[in-house]
This record gives sequence, structure tokens and C-alpha cells, in this order.
Amino acid sequence: MFFLLELAKQGINVKKTKIGVLNTVSTNTLLGRGEVIRMGPNDWEVVLEGKSVKTFEDGEIILKEGSKVDSIYQVSSGRVRISKKTVEGEVTLAHMTEGMLFGEMSFLEPKNSNATASITADGPGVSVTMIPTSFLHLTYVYRPDIAGKFYSYLCQTLTSRIGERIKDLDKSRLELKKSRHLDRHPVKGGIK
Repeated sequence: MFFLLELAKQGINVKKTKIGVLNTVSTNTLLGRGEVIRMGPNDWEVVLEGKSVKTFEDGEIILKEGSKVDSIYQVSSGRVRISKKTVEGEVTLAHMTEGMLFGEMSFLEPKNSNATASITADGPGVSVTMIPTSFLHLTYVYRPDIAGKFYSYLCQTLTSRIGERIKDLDKSRLELKKSRHLDRHPVKGGIK
């Protein structure tokens, strides 16, 4: 609400958006130039002014691979499945649970804003919060102080995700090495 009042004080005509109650949102931090950059509760309140929440049934498609992405999404409750089409059929890449983001690349790279994978509700009552990227861009025009904090939050989120993928890749490499070793040095009498 504060954000809309500030815009009105500046004489900017705005339509009231759906305003949601700020749920428990962790304060995310990132160190930069010796100071802590963080999204505080008031910053989140401004960002969440443009949100909408939608509930999906088990198996319902939230985002289809190749479709236009124009929002950042956060799993509010439940679990979603990330899958990709391959020549051998659909492959599950990962699962996301409460608090995890997807679609953030549409904000960072608007020119390449097609979904690179499908996101499907994986269980009953999956709830997803959506914030349109157009709302975020407009917010940062009028509140540039939040822009840097939000970009830092996204960097932290993506850095964490990349770290997880590197661990997954290392684990897969180790399993591959073990299987190649067994192929070259079979156990006498076969595997029991």
C-alpha cells in the first residue's frame, strides 16, 4: 500500500492492484562491497503488491515448455515437477517445493522469455504466487532502491541453484566412473 501512496503523492495515476498480506518471508542477504544488501519486509510488501495466487490440481500444467513467460513464480504450497521433452519422451529434471522460484529468467532476459521446461503440479492443492515482470519493472522505475536488493536476491537464488546442480553433476560423474570401472573389471561370478 505504501508504494501506491508514494506514487499518488508524486501525481502518478495508478490503478490499485491486488494487495496480498505479507506472509513469513525470509530476509535474504548478499554481501557486497562490505555491506549487507537485503530485501526487508517493507521491500517485500512493495514487490508483493502486484502478486496473484493460483491453485493447481495434481498433474495440471502451470507452465508449458516453449510458452511465453511473463511472471516470476514462487511455489507457495505443495510441490511442482520440472520436466523437459526429449527424443525418448518426457524426462523429470527436478522437483521444487514451498518457497522456491521459477520463471526468474524472464525477468532477467525478457527477450528470451520462453519456458525452457514444463512445470506441473505434483500433488493436490499446489499453490503458486505469480508476480508479473511488467509490474516489477515499473516498480523499479519508481523505487530504484528496491531494484538492487531484488537483483541481489535473484543472484543469491541462482547461485544457490547452480551450486546444487554442480553437486548433482559431480554425483552423476562419480556414479558414471563407478559403472565404467565395473564394466572394465567385472565381479567374478556376476552381481548377486
